[in-house]
Amino acid sequence: MNVVDTNIWIYSHDTRDPAKQTQAKHLIATALPMALPWQVGCEFLAACRKLAPYGFTHDQAWDVLTDMQAIATVVLLPARDLWPETRAL
Repeated sequence: MNVVDTNIWIYSHDTRDPAKQTQAKHLIATALPMALPWQVGCEFLAACRKLAPYGFTHDQAWDVLTDMQAIATVVLLPARDLWPETRAL
């Protein structure tokens, strides 16, 4: 099982460096089977703000996160017992 670092996901949508973008897309395509930790998804959404001046919107970031979840073999969420305030939910 592989995990793709947040930076690779960001590079795959950063149009400022086409060579880096192509390499990042290749890494993602060949990283299967893949796990997506919740932290990578959160970091991706936060880091995408840096791409806003280059036309990458907040809505696009959420769409990409949906795609990331679809690509992943497993999405790793935090264990509920680590968060006492959510145990009753």
